[in-house]
Amino acid sequence: MTNQLPRRGENLLPSHLHGFAAGIIAGAAGVGVGHPFDTLKVQLQVSRTTTTTPTTTTTPTTRPLLALKGSFFHKTTQLYRGVLPPLVSTGVVQSLNFGVYENTRQWLHPRDPHENNDTSPMWSIAAAAFISGAATSPLTAVVTKLKLLQQVKGISMTKILGGIQHLQPFRYYHVHLLLESFGRAVYMSSYVGSKRIVKHQGHDPNEFGWRVACGATSGVVAWTSIYPLDVMRSRLFSSSSPGPGPGGGTVTGGNGKFQEIVAAFKALQKEGALFRGLGFTLVRAAPVAGVVLTCYDLVLDRIKNQ
Repeated sequence: MTNQLPRRGENLLPSHLHGFAAGIIAGAAGVGVGHPFDTLKVQLQVSRTTTTTPTTTTTPTTRPLLALKGSFFHKTTQLYRGVLPPLVSTGVVQSLNFGVYENTRQWLHPRDPHENNDTSPMWSIAAAAFISGAATSPLTAVVTKLKLLQQVKGISMTKILGGIQHLQPFRYYHVHLLLESFGRAVYMSSYVGSKRIVKHQGHDPNEFGWRVACGATSGVVAWTSIYPLDVMRSRLFSSSSPGPGPGGGTVTGGNGKFQEIVAAFKALQKEGALFRGLGFTLVRAAPVAGVVLTCYDLVLDRIKNQ
């Protein structure tokens, strides 16, 4: 008996799984690029204003870098502190994100899944991305809480898991849900919109350089649009740590109330901290989005053309 290879146009992977497969690879590629910047961003977001007199060599932006202690290797390990939760989960999260996005977009506006010339209306792209962000938000809420506790307070994963009953990842879930769904809609709409502008200008948006540029643009646009919400989430999610003892304990009140969120927003506004760390975030957002979206596009094209 001879093995019959699939003919060209016959794909080994069903079309509804294409987005899931490409998302795994794209998510893993983005973690290594972006995590050090994410650590610095979070340190800036949760830091309180002090009475320390600033010098010409120390600014709010450079302070997290100067706070790193030890050798180059040790500083590097500090920048990658908290990388385990996103490293383990990002492939899964991005797989779900892109998988739900592709299938929802196909459902909203049916098209040939093997066709690379995308003519989906922008409303379907924004809606599909919004739904994908909302669908994965329960998982990303847990991952974000674990990551923040390690990045901000240096709590070991062993201690976090030991006090898992106090983790409360859904305490301010509505803030997280809004950030993830709206941010995802802006992210994917900006990427597809940028590629269409490039094509309208007479260039090939599928060229590697243009894909990276469009991905970087989408990352900058998306993060700028949701940044104050991200600062609030960082403050609120890092306001408690699991387990008793120094730096531990739980936050009272069960669910995060609207009044608490308003109070946190006013406090951040008074500090002038709503956009603190934005520079680090945009420096990170451009290469990470460029890598993730380009990798996703290339892998998806390869799967479609098998």
